[in-house]
Amino acid sequence: MMKNNAGSDTSNNPNHAKRDSFATKVAVVTGASRGIGLALAKRLIANGYRVVANSRNIRSAMTLQNTADLKLVDGDIALQETAKQVVAIAVQNFGRIDLLVNNAGVFIPKPFTEYIALANAEAAIPPPTVMMS
Repeated sequence: MMKNNAGSDTSNNPNHAKRDSFATKVAVVTGASRGIGLALAKRLIANGYRVVANSRNIRSAMTLQNTADLKLVDGDIALQETAKQVVAIAVQNFGRIDLLVNNAGVFIPKPFTEYIALANAEAAIPPPTVMMS
């Protein structure tokens, strides 16, 4: 019985392709250490995908483990070096990339009034003047 990293039995899953099959899809999931990214990575694995999962500290998060069908890449995906590493690992291990889930992001919360002030400031900027001859 084969188990995937999501913990579900894939031996009876008709959606789970054999690992060596060309039909097996390859996905890259950024922001995969928690939340939506983690859930998507697990669901893709359960449905037969090979996955390269990335986040700034995905290994130390310990929410996923490297397997034959899952490769983990630490790093800030906003950095070109990290992006190149993610692609290289996908191609070296799985031969291609079929799906990109660009889930990484940072939200820096601030008081609502600061958002309103910015919106009001942008609205106060007059549109550019077009000179007609």
